[in-house]
Parts: sequence; C-alpha cells; structure tokens
Amino acid sequence: MSVSPEEAGWVGCWQFVAVQRERIPLDPKKEPTTEVGYYATSLTGSQMGDPEISEAIRGHGSAIENGVHHRRDVSFGEDRCRVRNRQAAEVLATFRNLAIALYEM
Repeated sequence: MSVSPEEAGWVGCWQFVAVQRERIPLDPKKEPTTEVGYYATSLTGSQMGDPEISEAIRGHGSAIENGVHHRRDVSFGEDRCRVRNRQAAEVLATFRNLAIALYEM
C-alpha cells in the first residue's frame, strides 16, 4: 500500500516499513508468537533500499542490546530483578540510569 507523507501526517518521512517477526520460545510447551514492528525514515527509496533498511533495523536493535541495555543487565542484573511494583521498578530504573550517567561523566 502506498501512502504519501502528507496523507499519513508525517511530513518529511519518505518510507514506512512494517517488519513481521516470529518469536519461537525455547520451551516447547509455549506457542510461537508473531509481532509487527513499524519504522519510518526520511530517506527516499533511492537513498536506502530494502536491504539497507533491513540492515539498519537489525543494527539499531543490536546497538541497543550491546549498549546501555547490556550495561544495565550485566552491571545491575536488571533482567533478574523481581520487583513487581510498578512504582518501585521505575525508581530502580531511575537510579540505574543515574549511576550510568554519573559513571560516564
């Protein structure tokens, strides 16, 4: 489906991309899930084609995973944290962000 940036309300964006991902859990008792991620770019099709867009999306995800998220998980064990109260989890995340920011200064 082709939509102009003006029709979509995103003036300046020239490409919209939908990426469908299938997640297959390691636990055979759990069912695979499908999710769709949506992306927008101001680059035209001649500046960045399908292969380049796919690589950029994969690169963005790995940069996040290998960047701050990796530090938060390794340094603070964030993925192992069992806090269930939403406000407490937000406070802990704020303290983790503060610690990382102070360390990077």
